[in-house]
Amino acid sequence: GLVSQCSSFAVGTKNLSSPLTRTNNESKFSTDLKRSACTPSVTTAGYGLSNLCMSLRRNILKTVGVGVIAIPIAGEVYSRGFFPPFRRNKYDIPLDEPKGGWDSVTDATIVFHGAGGQDTNTDVLMSALNNEVGTSKSYETIVDWSEWSQNILKASFVGQTIGKEIAAQLLSKAKNIETVHVIGISVGSFAANSCIDKVKQERQKSSGDVYSQLTLLDPFCQRGVLDLTYGDRNFGKNADYPQQYLNTDDPVPFTNKSLSKCACIDVTALRPTEIFGHDWPLIYYSKSKKLGLVSASDKLSIGKVYFAEK
Repeated sequence: GLVSQCSSFAVGTKNLSSPLTRTNNESKFSTDLKRSACTPSVTTAGYGLSNLCMSLRRNILKTVGVGVIAIPIAGEVYSRGFFPPFRRNKYDIPLDEPKGGWDSVTDATIVFHGAGGQDTNTDVLMSALNNEVGTSKSYETIVDWSEWSQNILKASFVGQTIGKEIAAQLLSKAKNIETVHVIGISVGSFAANSCIDKVKQERQKSSGDVYSQLTLLDPFCQRGVLDLTYGDRNFGKNADYPQQYLNTDDPVPFTNKSLSKCACIDVTALRPTEIFGHDWPLIYYSKSKKLGLVSASDKLSIGKVYFAEK
């Protein structure tokens, strides 16, 4: 019996831990519990960092998106002159007095230069017009609007206003006017087209109409910041005969396509390598045999492209 009890006791002790063992296990459990409570796991930390990155990305995209929308709108507001610091309703550019007086003028040719103002190329054009077209009854002039033409954002809108003012002056002074030929160079096309529109509008209100020809030399067609196709939709719409001289391989944007409401003469292939492409239509036209008003037999079909030949 004694042996049996001792054996039972010995077996029972196999399932019991010593006091030292229990103390060590409790200490390890307590330490693990504190660590898990105070230190975030790798998964939790990664999740928080991911949320932060996503939030930053959203904020960046939101800021960029607002900028992409706001900057062009601000540019358009500035170009249109909506606010007083940028707005001007009149430009008061006087027309030069004809040598024989305004009553003698029946045929007028008005030139609007491009963004860079008058230069050697425009001087050659005016000399050619005076020599080839000028008569005792004709009037040839170039409008100096260089103070405003160099502001590329505002030049299109300002040019339209100036074009209307010049037309109003011409009609008020030249009471016997019969034909008006307006030439627009690059961004000067906005002023030229607007001048023609105003002439036709005013004379249609009165007893007699005026024959109008619009000649655009590598016209710049973007109005303001947002209207990229204004020129194609409007240039030449109201002229009796609108024509465009085009160069297609120069780097100036919005000048390299034919206009749907003009007869287009593409002179690109004839350009000498030393001449800048955007200048070429002006230089070519100044030396052309078709300078001035185009005769009925030489008129080309509107909306078609013709390639100039040597």
